Amino acid sequence: MKLFAAVFALCMVALASSAAFQDKTEDDFFKASAACAEKLKIPASLLEKLQQFEYPDEELVHEDIKCVFSTLELFNDKTGYNVEHVADLYKDKANAEELIPILSNCNKNPTNEPAAKWAYKGFQCIMASKVGQWFKDDITKQAAAKA
Repeated sequence: MKLFAAVFALCMVALASSAAFQDKTEDDFFKASAACAEKLKIPASLLEKLQQFEYPDEELVHEDIKCVFSTLELFNDKTGYNVEHVADLYKDKANAEELIPILSNCNKNPTNEPAAKWAYKGFQCIMASKVGQWFKDDITKQAAAKA
């Protein structure tokens, strides 16, 4: 019986490992953005701004950012951004020791903002960093390749 329990536990660990976080791509971002825009009924005029990396401080934009990054499993309502996963997306540009402090600083929520506002403020902070520039560069390149 102990052998069965040990084998079962080992199988569960293997199963959990296979379900681990997978890196997200620009295509994943585009799919999540489109799904959230449809779900939230984002008007075309606002969608155009978002596609130009303009993020007005409006509740619908807050909700959209939260939706996109929650869909990508990069944000959740309890802990905010998963800084390790976000850092992993840019491991070809910088090491985790450089990225995690930047991302952790942007993930702070000292005033206990609602999740959507927290997601927005964190995203704005990230976009103002070199990580944000890499994000813009990657998305712009992928959009040009699709055109």
